[in-house]
Amino acid sequence: MNWMNLQTLLTTLMLPAMAIFPGVALLTARRTRPDLFFSITVEPSLRESDAGHATLRQFSRTVVLFSLIGLAATVSGGFAGLTLALGVALIMVGAVLEFGGMIAAYATARRRVIPYHVEPSREREVVVRPRPTRPVGGWLGQTGPFLILGLAAFYLWWR
Repeated sequence: MNWMNLQTLLTTLMLPAMAIFPGVALLTARRTRPDLFFSITVEPSLRESDAGHATLRQFSRTVVLFSLIGLAATVSGGFAGLTLALGVALIMVGAVLEFGGMIAAYATARRRVIPYHVEPSREREVVVRPRPTRPVGGWLGQTGPFLILGLAAFYLWWR
């Protein structure tokens, strides 16, 4: 396999993103606040109702379907041994199909949720307590840059 081939390089760079984004879209649809459903303020019980389950199911099916079609087009464009123009075109068509399908699935789910819209509550609750004082990112996050500098200094000294 020639890794300097443009088709193979494009496919290798795009496949991780094309594999991760559908999973992120599916998790995001399920892990938002209970009163937000596809960016629409709803009653918190809607997500667990039959209409909520049907909307999530349709969204998930559409995202998975377009992701598989997009991945198949991208893989066939990158590894099928086609001409350069046809291979790159298939790779781009696969990416557009996947991401366009995810956007269309989101828009469709959002349209299905609009009839359940309610006004957001004007009541807000705040817990007042002192913040814990610790380094931003934790001690490991703070020592990381110094560790990198130390390794670079060791490498230069060793050399």
